[in-house]
Amino acid sequence: MPDEVDVANDMAEKMLFAAINAAKGVSLVIEGDGYCLNCGEIVVENYNGVIGRWCNLECCSDYQRRR
Repeated sequence: MPDEVDVANDMAEKMLFAAINAAKGVSLVIEGDGYCLNCGEIVVENYNGVIGRWCNLECCSDYQRRR
């Protein structure tokens, strides 16, 4: 199981990659990896077995507002 530092590094790497591609004009969709992209909490699968990107609607709104 990854520790907090591993999770934070993974999130930072994804955000850096997204920022670089945004600067290049490339559209990027970040897939869910089991952790909220905003706060790092564990995200459970939805009814279709798909892992989401945020733990709740507030985190989704906060993440999108900061982007």
